Amino acid sequence: TGTAVTGTSIVGGTVAGTTGTFSGVVDVTDATDATDATGDTGALRTEGGASIAKKLYVGTDLSVAGNFTVSGTTTTVDTTNTVVTDNLLELNSGATSNANDSGIIIERGSTGNNAILMWDESATGFTVGTTTATAASTGNVTADFAAAPFTAAAITGTTIDATTDFTI
Repeated sequence: TGTAVTGTSIVGGTVAGTTGTFSGVVDVTDATDATDATGDTGALRTEGGASIAKKLYVGTDLSVAGNFTVSGTTTTVDTTNTVVTDNLLELNSGATSNANDSGIIIERGSTGNNAILMWDESATGFTVGTTTATAASTGNVTADFAAAPFTAAAITGTTIDATTDFTI
């Protein structure tokens, strides 16, 4: 209504209808910022869902008001610090059977091998040490594992299994 279509341009007004197809680039030059999660603010709004068949680039902040699902083989988060409010983090979710070691690897760069805190599936226990493994590694990570010193204020257990010198 009230919209003039000239050549390949839509000038002013509102385009009404149930479907539309555009080819090429559609530029929205209005700089109105989205200010809330209602869908009522911003330069480009949709009342229904949106499907994007190719890559999406967001130039500044991205806010998601509902659940956020990422499907793929690798998720990369490139931040200075990551803050998670959950009390529990679950690794290896959905496994019905497992032969892979699981844990947290800390990249150390040229300083030395990576540091690791992991569940050693073959030994059925936790280990702390260094490894050349990365987050892309699977299977038995302990193949290139070296135990590292561990410091704690107190350690409580039911048995001590010392295979090398042990001092109390």
